[in-house]
Amino acid sequence: MEELKHNFDVLAFTETWFSNKNDVVQFDRYCSEAIFRRSKRGKGLAPYIADGISYRVITEYTAITDDYECLAVAGKAFAVAVIYRPPFRPLSIFLHFLEQISEYLLSLNFK
Repeated sequence: MEELKHNFDVLAFTETWFSNKNDVVQFDRYCSEAIFRRSKRGKGLAPYIADGISYRVITEYTAITDDYECLAVAGKAFAVAVIYRPPFRPLSIFLHFLEQISEYLLSLNFK
């Protein structure tokens, strides 16, 4: 699928199973970011941002751990975090992370 019928500003995918940048599917009119597990198969996240929209990766909250995966991006007027919690991992750790990233995202000034 190289072309989409609708024009979305952001697309977000979890459990991509990409293992490196060469695996990342490219869509016309979108820039992609991706993170992948290096030591295990599976998982991974990939947000796609429409061409022409300036953004940066929020490196402080972009990580793959045993308890969650997150890739966050922000532009002048938006922030998006693609987040995945693996099954059977402690909910308390995940909820603590959600609280932290929520506070950070709410602190961004989108005026």
